[in-house]
Order: sequence, then structure tokens, then C-alpha cells
Amino acid sequence: MVRILVADDDPFGRRYLETVLADAGWTVVAVADGLAAWEAFRYAVPSFDVVLTDVRMPGLTGIELIERIREEDQRIAVIAISMLGSDTQILAGLEAGADDYLTKPLSGPVLLAKVRVALRRADPLAVSGEAPMVVGDIRLDPTARTLTRDGASIALTRTELGVVEYLMRNAGRIVSPAQILSAVWGEAYELENEVLRTAIKRARRKLGDGDGQEIIRTHIGLGYSIGYGA
Repeated sequence: MVRILVADDDPFGRRYLETVLADAGWTVVAVADGLAAWEAFRYAVPSFDVVLTDVRMPGLTGIELIERIREEDQRIAVIAISMLGSDTQILAGLEAGADDYLTKPLSGPVLLAKVRVALRRADPLAVSGEAPMVVGDIRLDPTARTLTRDGASIALTRTELGVVEYLMRNAGRIVSPAQILSAVWGEAYELENEVLRTAIKRARRKLGDGDGQEIIRTHIGLGYSIGYGA
């Protein structure tokens, strides 16, 4: 049974989210602030599959909640909610570790579509029993969903791992943003470049890219590739 945690200090918005998600057949726990959400997340048995959180809440903000969740769990799907047109809030949510975002006023069909995409992304490209992939000093095991660089384990979120995996499957080639977005998020995301840019930025940071040693390379006007000298 899919379990979803909702955090929103707006009672009407919270009830709307709870109703739409419950009507889809999912179990929903809805709370009014970040601290309550954090406690629900920490002690959940079984754990939640998806977290939806407003980014602006009193006390523990949604951004702080996402950061705490990511310190504990890189794999759970997190969707940030912000007011329409608030690009700063959207970017802050993605930078904190959200996989996706929603804008208010919320659309029921869009909400359900994004949650379903988040659930499908649990193991986006894995093939059971497939041999590990190696590019330079990066090794990814598609079955175990683990990634190491120079032997050191690196914890990536579902979306970050999906992006790195897609690039590794296409090592030596430049792939367009639309190709990555379609493969990792789904065809409806082909224009969501900010989501992709933030995921790549976070993956690079965790991989330790920098000082001219970036293994994920940007090709302006073309896309991205993986591998030294690619």
C-alpha cells in the first residue's frame, strides 16, 4: 500500500491534497507544519513512499524539512509545493533535495500525475541481474541501485541516480536535456529544464566534481555527457 505524507499549514490546501490522494486509493497522513511532518517521517512504520510539503510553513519550513529528510533518506520521493510564479521557492526546494515541484493553485490531475511519476521512478532504468556499469572511476550497480566513485559509496536521490545512470548508459555520447528528462522523469517533463539542471548540479556536488575534473560535462546548446574528455 502506497503511503504519502502531506505537510501544509493551509487547512484548505491540506484537506484538498488529502482528499485527492485518498480518492486515488493511497494512504495519506496529513499534518499542519514541518515539525509534525518530521516526527511523522521519523517514526513511520512502514515508511512513506512520497512526501509532499509546502515550502513556506511556520516553525520548521518545508525547505528545512526536505533537508532533514535528505540527511536520513536519499531514496524517498519528495515533491515541493510553492505558490505559482515563485521561482525562488521552487529553486530552493529543488536545491534542498526535492525531486519535483507543484505550484498553487493545485490541479488534481497534475498532482496525481506527478505522484505516479515519483512512484514509478523508484527504480527507473534497473534491469534485474544486469552487470555493473563503469565510467572512469565511477561504478554503478543497476540491480542494487548503488554508486561508488574510486571505491567510496555515494548516496544519490532517485532522480540524481537516474540521471547519472542514463548518462552512463550513453557514455561517450552527448544527450539532450529532453532525452534525459523523458527517460528519468517522463515525456511530460521534456521542458522542465530547471528540474534537470538542479539534479545535475546536486549530483556533481556529491560526486566531487570540480577544478577542471568534472565527469558530468555540459555542452552548451547540446546537452550533457559523462566521462573525462567526453
